[in-house]
Amino acid sequence: MRAVLLLAMVLLLSACQSTLEARNGYWVDSAHPAQGARPRIKVVVIHYTAEDFPSSLATLTDRNVSAHYLILQQPPQKNGAGVIWQLVAENQLAWHAGPELLARRNAH
Repeated sequence: MRAVLLLAMVLLLSACQSTLEARNGYWVDSAHPAQGARPRIKVVVIHYTAEDFPSSLATLTDRNVSAHYLILQQPPQKNGAGVIWQLVAENQLAWHAGPELLARRNAH
């Protein structure tokens, strides 16, 4: 039941957005930019989280962590294509909070 409510909320919010952009076989919603984005990209970060969508979105748009894309396990569909959320532009740096990446970031 919770998953159905979450999907309904996502679909409702997606229907209200004018930020959907069609890309090769999927849709990107870029209405939720992460505050922690920085220039000088080296890698694209696609982050998996076990949290529900609202919690994941809140976490990944916080100042302390970010990801380029948030992809739901079962993404909502628009015109037969999945919708994903772009949180950081691909020409900007996203921060991942994993200890190994923080160590590498501090080493440079």
